[in-house]
Order: sequence, then C-alpha cells, then structure tokens
Amino acid sequence: MQAFNNVVKTEGADDELTWSYLMAKGQLGELDVEDTELSSKLAELVKDAIKSKPALKAAEASTSVAKSGSDMSTNSQPLDTESRIRQLEADKKMKEARALKTQRLLELTKEQ
Repeated sequence: MQAFNNVVKTEGADDELTWSYLMAKGQLGELDVEDTELSSKLAELVKDAIKSKPALKAAEASTSVAKSGSDMSTNSQPLDTESRIRQLEADKKMKEARALKTQRLLELTKEQ
C-alpha cells in the first residue's frame, strides 16, 4: 500500500515493524483503501504506534561503517587465561583448553 509507505517514511518509522505491529493489532484491516482521508488516518495510526512502541522508530542511518569481527589491532588487550580457556571450550578446542588449564594450575602452585 503506497499510502502506508509514504506515511511511514514521513513519520520516520520502520516500515516492516510498523506494518507488522499494526496488522497484529488489527488496525490496518479496518481501513478502507478508497477512503479520501486514508493518509491522515494512517498517519494518526503510525503516530500512535510510535508513541506506544518507540522501537518502531526507524534507526538513524549511520555515515560510518560499523565495526565487525575481532579487534586485530596491536593495541588490544590479551584475554586473561580464564577467558581464553572459556573461549577455547566454546570453540570445542578441548585439547588446547586442557593445556591452558594445566599451565594455569602450575602457575598457581608456583605462586603459593
């Protein structure tokens, strides 16, 4: 429905989320597409939806590229031994995890 897309864009709402929300509430099914005041009724529905569910507001477009993946810079802090063990276990690398556990136990016994 082109009228819906125009209203959603004007109001700054996320089109898919808002459509789903209003359909789930049964509010879009009540509208007559031949109604001359369709756009104003849609605008009111979208405004009310945004007021009750602020998450429907469209995310602002970012001009910068979002970071993804691991930080591979030389400035990154190394994981502590316990964190490395947990990560290895999560990655199903049990042999390396056991080796680190053994190394950690040896370090602990030397400290005492």
